[in-house]
Amino acid sequence: MSKSPPSLPDRAAELQLHQRLLDDDPTATDDFATAYLDYLVTWLEENNSAWARDLCGDAAERAILSVLKNPRSYDPDQQTLLAYLRMSAKCDLQSLIAKEQRHHQQRIPMHAVELSEDAGKYLGRLDDPSTRLRLHEEESDLMQSVPPSVLEGLSERELRVLDLMLHRIKKHDEFAVAYEVTDLPLEVQKLEIKRVKGRLQARLKRAREDDERTT
Repeated sequence: MSKSPPSLPDRAAELQLHQRLLDDDPTATDDFATAYLDYLVTWLEENNSAWARDLCGDAAERAILSVLKNPRSYDPDQQTLLAYLRMSAKCDLQSLIAKEQRHHQQRIPMHAVELSEDAGKYLGRLDDPSTRLRLHEEESDLMQSVPPSVLEGLSERELRVLDLMLHRIKKHDEFAVAYEVTDLPLEVQKLEIKRVKGRLQARLKRAREDDERTT
């Protein structure tokens, strides 16, 4: 049974919301994401194959973020904001699907990826040389346990986020610094970090599943 889509702004309301983004209204980013994100996820899930549903949230977030980062990318004279977001989300989903297909063609079995329970407690005590050495050795061991299929193609920013995840760090501020999004509005930061963490978690999950099938 399909889910009922959330209510959406009418034409006047969406134009007003878009103008608020152009005017750098500090509350507009949160209102924009609240108005459209859940709808886009639902719309993508209902109009694509079941196997693509894991990617729908990521695609919807990318479409939202593209407008939040550059509100002028949308031209109100060309189409409605909803139509623009649908087109953008659909293109993002197609891109993610293509990337996933390439990834599965290059699968490398995973031998072991263990998240450290203790590593995080050492962070913040970097003034101690012995702690820095221990932390460096621990980070190296953790990264070496991650299979190439997970690390392949990751940017330096993504690797830093993965490192925090492996150390079970939870604080938003640390992820924002690692992913270099501290200059963005808080709501955009959260969407960006959620997106990259979701993608990395999906890679780790696939690697575990591939390893289980080969053992």
